[in-house]
Amino acid sequence: MMSTRLEPTQIGAPTGRLSDWAIAPMHFNGFAGLPTTKDLAVHSPEFSCFGHQWEVAMYPGGGGGVVDSEDGFVALWLVNKSAEAIGVHYKLVSKHPAGGQDIWGGSTSTMRQFSNMYSGNACFGHPNFARRSTLMNYLVDGTLIVEVHLRTNKPGQQSAPFVPENPFLRNAMLDFGDEETADVKLEVGAVQRSGRRKRGRTSTTTFHAHHFVLRRNAPALADMCTPGADSAPTTISNVRPEIFKHVLYYCYGG
Repeated sequence: MMSTRLEPTQIGAPTGRLSDWAIAPMHFNGFAGLPTTKDLAVHSPEFSCFGHQWEVAMYPGGGGGVVDSEDGFVALWLVNKSAEAIGVHYKLVSKHPAGGQDIWGGSTSTMRQFSNMYSGNACFGHPNFARRSTLMNYLVDGTLIVEVHLRTNKPGQQSAPFVPENPFLRNAMLDFGDEETADVKLEVGAVQRSGRRKRGRTSTTTFHAHHFVLRRNAPALADMCTPGADSAPTTISNVRPEIFKHVLYYCYGG
């Protein structure tokens, strides 16, 4: 028994096809005045990236995670606030305003799986992101800027299904004017007026056509014709042959 193999269906995205980094700056204004009580968080507004809602939770006095912070350290956590899980590479970056060394933490080589917001693994971060005293040197007009860098696998792309080209129109054009396969003959010539009563006929031009093409695309013309190899030609007057040729060519898809 013969079997047919269908095109593969992609679920998710193949590994290695990563998006560009998306960067969302978080401005923690008045950083020096934020409370330093352990496990007391300052939450950013939610922001959108890769179809998910995110939040940055800062603990100026440390804490907020399973692993406790060391004294004097600020903790930073990135939280997935959506109902769907997602895998991302991420970085939390604080850049030195004078071009000094950046402070950052994250996962840039391992895809972190953020579960949905209702699960216990909806956040990743750093209980010891940096000493608070160090971050005081990173303020810009009193504001600590933390950049959230995110990237993920690009959406899976399925290859387009193979659809063979329909050759009908091309073949119909090849049959245009083919005397051997045609079953309709048309004698086309214009009538000229040379005076009030005198009339003269120009020489006619013979066209060969297929009745089924005329029936579908020029039914009035088809009704004038009798198909068959032995049928008498259909005479068409008052039309110049070069004009009629264009009309007939149009019937064949030209």
